[in-house]
Parts: sequence; structure tokens; C-alpha cells
Amino acid sequence: MRHEASNPMKSALLVLLLLHTAPPQDEAKGLKEKEVALRLAAVELLSRDADPKAERALHSALKDEDWEVVERAAIALAEHGGAASVEPLVKLALEAPVARIRRAAARTLGKIAQKPAAEHLLRKLSGEDTQRACEALALVLRKSPQGSGGSAGTPSLDLKPLEKLALKNKNRAVQAAAARAWVAGADKDRPQVLEKVLEVPSVAVGCAALEACAEEPRPDLDPVLQKLLSRPALSDLSERRALAALRASLWEQAEDPARAAQALGLLKPLLVSKDGVASARGARLVGMLATRAPEPAVEKPEPPLKPRFDPAALLALLRPALAHPDEAARAAAVKALARIGGVEAADAAREIGAGDKKARVRFQAIGVVSVLRGPEEGVVAFLSGRLFTDPDAEVRAEAAVGLGKKGSAAAVEPLVRALSDRAWEVAACAAVSLGKTQSTTAVEPLAKLARESADWKLRGAALAGLASLYQRSAIPALMPALADPDPCVARSALAYLVAITREHLPPKVEVWREWWEKNGEHVLLVDPETEAQMRHRFSDAQTAPAQVYRDLDLVVLESRGDHIEKLLDKQKIEHRMTLAGKVGENGIQPDTLFVANCTGEIESVDVERLRWFVLCGGRLFGSCWALHETIEKVVPGVVRKFETRDEVDDNVSAEEASAGSPYSEGVFASEVRPIYALEGAHLIEVLDPERVEVLVDSPACADSWGSGDLAAWFRAGHGLVLDSVNHFEAQGLEMAPGLKTRRDRQAYAVDHMGLTYASLRAGKEDKVWDNSLRASEKVLDLSVFRLVTNFVRRWRLEVGR
Repeated sequence: MRHEASNPMKSALLVLLLLHTAPPQDEAKGLKEKEVALRLAAVELLSRDADPKAERALHSALKDEDWEVVERAAIALAEHGGAASVEPLVKLALEAPVARIRRAAARTLGKIAQKPAAEHLLRKLSGEDTQRACEALALVLRKSPQGSGGSAGTPSLDLKPLEKLALKNKNRAVQAAAARAWVAGADKDRPQVLEKVLEVPSVAVGCAALEACAEEPRPDLDPVLQKLLSRPALSDLSERRALAALRASLWEQAEDPARAAQALGLLKPLLVSKDGVASARGARLVGMLATRAPEPAVEKPEPPLKPRFDPAALLALLRPALAHPDEAARAAAVKALARIGGVEAADAAREIGAGDKKARVRFQAIGVVSVLRGPEEGVVAFLSGRLFTDPDAEVRAEAAVGLGKKGSAAAVEPLVRALSDRAWEVAACAAVSLGKTQSTTAVEPLAKLARESADWKLRGAALAGLASLYQRSAIPALMPALADPDPCVARSALAYLVAITREHLPPKVEVWREWWEKNGEHVLLVDPETEAQMRHRFSDAQTAPAQVYRDLDLVVLESRGDHIEKLLDKQKIEHRMTLAGKVGENGIQPDTLFVANCTGEIESVDVERLRWFVLCGGRLFGSCWALHETIEKVVPGVVRKFETRDEVDDNVSAEEASAGSPYSEGVFASEVRPIYALEGAHLIEVLDPERVEVLVDSPACADSWGSGDLAAWFRAGHGLVLDSVNHFEAQGLEMAPGLKTRRDRQAYAVDHMGLTYASLRAGKEDKVWDNSLRASEKVLDLSVFRLVTNFVRRWRLEVGR
């Protein structure tokens, strides 16, 4: 085993010496050094050297035993490689044990020798490496060296072997890889090629082709994409990728203002379609065009761009969908108003929110008005009107949530009135919102509700409101609840007192009152905005999970299928366990994070507890069966279990479904493709697309099981819900099939679990790699856990606790 840094100081000095003093002819000698740091430095030097001999030296680095050295060398050849590099890079693109190395080699081939490399790879399509050859071809052919978008530099190649594989191969993975490469390689006939591929009855094949289109937007593909989006039956995975591809093309065209109006004309047939599904897709695209779409993080992100499309033109285009007979189209169109913004959009949302016959549409309108705001008096008047007159309790609750804005004195009176709403859900949301106004006049009504309400749910919600006020007079009002007979109310009071005062005292009223009399005037109250600025440790995606979860009340539902508690133990994250039927007895409160392990079989007595918890601000995360057994029961009508003919048992590649979402940050690290291990999984069916954001999906899963949505979240009241179809804990090497050697396991950990090269080197010789079970105990798959952590980090920034 090579030790990378037996003497770190010596290594650092040697690297500096090599970088600054080595003559050009001796740079390659660094590739023979024992320490990896020196070999990496040598590759870096060679990548900068204009000497023609650098190419040959880098070829030797392609055979290095360290995978990072090999990858860096493959990337460096993009600057120095020529005809002599084609053969070794093609070999690497087909045979490297790590997928990220294969991709690096293919990208370099596309830059330095596109046509000869493609010809080499096309000859490999009939061999054992068919899929890898297709994957490499997709990268080699993505863009020509002279330009993109089907420029004159695109090589003339016989792509019939790819056509045959894309249209007729029985292996879906091969078929999808071939489809991507065929679309990427087609030039003048790309629209026709795309049409043929989209006729293949496979979600994975179609998605691969659509992703290739998004990577290289071309106006001549727009009619094909528009036609696809007009189909009544279309997988939501295909829809997302088609919208992304068409959006990318239209955005590029609108760089020229004279072409912007012409580009928008393509959307009109969708928006005026009699089919509500097609009109809804058009409305979603209008929303995507209103602002610059989020993009994956890069080293030097571009500055934000102003909208290229005139908001007035977008609003005019949206009008047919806003008046569509289908509620799905109207709901999608209303949501798009928030992206367009402006007075006219806000006015349209208020009009629809007050008059639409469907609660689903009115719900969206309230959200738009809450986001766009405008003059506070008008916003409060609209939301108050919905709060008191809407027949749907969920719409009224959403109006109550919308009124909970800091500094909105006008919202206090209607929120106080709503504390007596006939639906406890509305009253509870109103109590929390009343606290979020941070008005001194809210203290007394909330204190009275906490003291006198016969309903534990309202007493508990009042405490959440009092804790959100950040008023000194609100703190003593929390103390009597320490003796509340309901465990959730009592625990809420203690949790809020500790969070506000930073004191850990016994849960006794007299003890806290005595302490407050002596120390209350010295307690520093900090509102969430200031607190968020103080908590920079929560703002970095690289922050250790133990820091993110520190001082957090984390409750795990013990179950038969999944055991996130084992993962938490390994991460040294404190938590407590509860059982079905005991959730209320064990006490949860709105600052709790509640995780429902699969199987998630809660009892009827738990449903109301968890519903109260979420609506008052709690975070509910579920895995696998918890979708049906917990989430559907607690917040019905948003997502549900997708019914499959057989039990889902599979390992599927996961893809980022919401590019640029802050909740996906770090989950899809550069070059990492997570694998979801599905054991009797409950796949997600989205019932209300305008409320749900799908974060992770899998076209391969959609082909095999009918649904490919793997992780999704939505807001409910003041809280939110996240579901992942696989297990939090039973993931990674233990579940991965076909791993026979140490090298197989190490490559899997790098490609699918995000194991860094440095971490791999540190334990490469460990015996744990000898079998998958032992390796899984040391090398954890944290892909789903990172999703949860992202939500927790942003939540703590938001609430300031």
C-alpha cells in the first residue's frame, strides 16, 4: 500500500519544489513518485506544459494505480491530446473500473478527436461493452470542437448501429444509452431522430433523448417537444425533461429580443388546448420562462439574469389556462403567476382565489398572493376574506398561514378571530401565524388560548405562537403549560423555554418562574432573521450532520422495515424512539423532527397528533411504507402510494428531478449517481403537482414499475413533509448486487455513494472491503440522509432555533 502522506510537511515542500523548480523535461519524473500527492502535482504540471512530450507522459499516468491520478490525466489530455491519445482514451472510456473516469475520458475524446474516437466506439457496439460504448459516444458526440447546436463541425458518421440499438434492443439500459448517443450525434436529421426515439414505449429511452436535447438546445427541436407535451398520456418524468429542454431552447432564442415573441408563439397551442393536462404543461412552462431557471452549482456561478421575456406577454399568454374548464390547468396557471410577479399577476390571483369553484385552485391563489404580497392592507383584506368565508378548511388554513408575516399589525385582528374557527386545523394555523406577526397585541389572546382552551391542540398551537413572538412578555405565558396534562403541550412549553433562554431547568412551573424573576430582564431575545445570520454553521452544505442536528429534538418511530436510528448512532446524532400508539404519550412538539421508519404503521390515535405537529410547523420525514401508513393518513390528498401489480424489489439509478433545488445540494455531488435499493417499496404517486416538488426520480424505475418518483416533499400548514421510497438506513454496499471483488465495492462506493478518492486511499487496504456486509458497516450511503439534513439545515435557518 502506498502511504500518501507519511510526512505531510515534507510532501507539501516537495510539491512546491516540483511545481516551481522542475525543468520541463523532468516533469514526467514526478509520475513515478511514491506519494500520490506528488503524482497529482506532476499531472497538474503536465497539463500546463506546452511541450509536445507532455501527451506521452500523460499516457503513462492513465495506467496509474490511483484512480484520481488516472482521472486527472484523462482531463489533462483535453489540452494536449491528439491522434496518439485516441486509442488509450477509448480503452479507458470502455474499461476503467470507475464510471467517472470513463466519462472523463469520453469528454476529452469529444474535444480532441471527435470523429476518430466516435468511429472507434461505433465499432465496439457489437461487443461486450455495448452499453459503455453508447455512454461514451453520447459524451463524445455531445458538442463538436468547433461549436454546438449542430454546427458545421459535427462529424459525418454512420449512426445506423445506434439507431438499431435505440429502437430495437431488448436491454432498456442499452437502449436508453444508445438513444442519448443517437440524438447527440444526429445533425440535420435530429428532429426526425428525436421523433423516432419518442415513439419507443419506454420512459427511460425517452428521458435519455430529452436530456440530450436539454444539453444542446436547438430551435428545430421545439415543434417535436411541443407535440410531445400535447400528448394526453405522458409520464411526469418525461414531462419534466421535455419542459426543461423546451425551456432551454426558448430561453436561448429570447437572447435576441426580436425573437422572443416568436419563441413564445410555440406555447400558445398548449395553453389553449382543450386538454387540461396539456394546458397545465404550457402553464408550467410559462412559469419556468418567467425567471432564469435554477442551475447546478458551478465554481464561478454566473450573475443572475433579468427575465428575457416580457412579464406582460407571459401573463397574456397565460390567460386561456387561467380560465380553462379543467381545474388542473387553472391551478398550474395560478402557480405560474407567482413566477411572473407584478401587480397584474397579484390582481389575477386575488380574483381567482375569491371566485374559483375548486378548492385546489383557490389554495394556489392564496399561495401566490402570500408570495407576491403588495400593499399590506389589500393582502390582509383578501386573505382575511378567504379565512372567514371559504367553505374548505384547508383553504382557510392556508389563508391563516399567509397572514403570518412579521410586522403585519393588520393581520392580528383577523387571526385572533380565526382562533375560534370550527375546524381545529384552521385555528391552530392561525395561532402560529399570530405569533409570527411578532405583534405585542398578540400576546394576550395567545396566552388566554394556552390557559383556557379545552382542546390540547389549540393550547399547543398557542405555545408555538407565543414562542414565535420574540416578546419578553410572552415568555411567562409559556410556563403554566409545563404542568399541562397533555404530554405534547407540556413538552412544547419546555422545548420553547429552553430554546429561548438557553437554560436547561427541570420542567416545573415554580422553578422556571423563580428563575425568570431573577434573570428574565437579562435574557437576550433574538428574532429569527438575526438568529439566522448568527448560525452560519447551518448554511453550508458541507457542515457536519452532528452540528446541523445539535440540540434538536429528533423522534424516530420504531418499526420493522427501516432503522434510521442505526445511521443516527453511527453519525453520533442524539435522538429518541417512540412506538405506534405512543406518539402522544412520548410528546412531540412543533420544533421536533419526526422520522417515520418503514413500515410506518401508526395507529389511529397517532394520526391527529402528527397532523397537529405538521400543521403547527413540524417536519415529518418518511421512508418506504411510511408513505401509505403514515403520510397519507396525516396529510391526505397530496401524494399517495402508487399501486403496482407486484411487490417492488429492485435497485435503480436515481436522478436529480429538480435541478438546482437547495434541498438536493450535496445529494448529487459531481459525477455521483445514487442507487436506490427498493425492498417492497411504496412508490410515489403525485396527486397535486402544483403542491409537490419531486426531488429524485428514476426513468428505469418508471419502466419497470409504472412510477419513477423516488423522493418528494410538500408544505402543509406551517410544516412540511418529505418522503423517500427507499430506506434511510438499508442502503449502499450491503444491498448492491453483483459486487464480487474489493475493486468492485470500491468503485461502487465512489460512483454511487460519493466516497472521495482521498477517503478511499485512507482505507483502501482495509479488510472491510473483503465483503459487502463488512464494507457497508464502515462506508455509509448517506444520499437520502443528505436530503433530510438539507431540510433540517434550512429549517433551522428559517426559525432561528
